[in-house]
Amino acid sequence: MLPKCAPDQGMENALPYFSVLPLSRYLYQNYIFPGIALFSIICVPNFICAISLLRKKSSGIFPLVMGIVLSLWITIQFIIFPANALDNFTFGYAIVQFIFGYMTFVFYRQVNMKRGKFEDYQKKGNSAVVYFSRLGYTENIAYEIAKKNSSSLIKVETKERTEGTLGFWWCGRSGLIKEAMEITPIDLSSFDSVTVCTPIWVFTVSSPIRALLEENKGKIKKLVLVMNHFQPCSYRKLAKEIVAISGSKEANVISVESRLGKERKRVFYNIKV
Repeated sequence: MLPKCAPDQGMENALPYFSVLPLSRYLYQNYIFPGIALFSIICVPNFICAISLLRKKSSGIFPLVMGIVLSLWITIQFIIFPANALDNFTFGYAIVQFIFGYMTFVFYRQVNMKRGKFEDYQKKGNSAVVYFSRLGYTENIAYEIAKKNSSSLIKVETKERTEGTLGFWWCGRSGLIKEAMEITPIDLSSFDSVTVCTPIWVFTVSSPIRALLEENKGKIKKLVLVMNHFQPCSYRKLAKEIVAISGSKEANVISVESRLGKERKRVFYNIKV
């Protein structure tokens, strides 16, 4: 019969609970091995993670792995110890650490994708590829299409902050309320065909492209819409909404799924408003 481990009885009363673990006869006669294991598994990696964050070199791998390790560690404690508030709290903390680690990992991979070089592209044609790109995904797609069709390549510029972490949250806020950002004016009426490339922000068109389409409503003779997004879907309903904003009656659509630094899939379809 195992004794109850009360806070006022000291840590030595917890040792009998370790008897259910493998090699307990050799490893759990005192707290030397559990202490070293706890320090090595929990303290050292979290310290390395903290240093990586301070040096802005964290990829999210450490907190993600640590969330898994800590949750497994607490699961063992659930097995060997009676239920207690500390274990419940620590397990919840491990889950949160895992979630934030995964978010950091995704953000790191998204930001550190391989970007193309577009400085030398100077072609001018009767068709145009117009794009806004925060991280470079949509820019890569726009350059590829412009080069293939010998089209003019036009980047939409905005005065609002879109770069970095603060820019990410500001763009999310703008997308959430479906607000158009202030942009440098672009007249698309002279082109026979216009391909508009936009990232998807909070399940809607990016705010700079929204402003572009509103300013050129009814001026685009032939529209091709390219939507670049993280989610594994084709966004047909959103495509219809974007085409309506442009004032066009019809558009060919390319839905591009980009995730973790790579393009995953393209879906082609036609939308009529």
